[in-house]
Amino acid sequence: MIKNTREVLEAWDVSEPKGKRGDSIWTDGKIVYSYNTWILATNGRAEIEVNVTKYSATTSSHQNSIKEWLLGGTYRTPFITVDNQPMK
Repeated sequence: MIKNTREVLEAWDVSEPKGKRGDSIWTDGKIVYSYNTWILATNGRAEIEVNVTKYSATTSSHQNSIKEWLLGGTYRTPFITVDNQPMK
């Protein structure tokens, strides 16, 4: 996993912002974005949602890293995938 992606995910995990709008991956502490499109969020039912809609090679790399991070290591968190989300 790319260092920047890991840093953004670790910041999101503790609800802290990392990066800025328009970066290839960034978080406001609540949602993780690839460029300006959400790719990781929690919904109102405390479930984690991963947007798996295909946009670009870079975003696909971010999405795959997120799924790996959620399922791997000590995190091992189940998540819901959502598809067909419009690009922002």
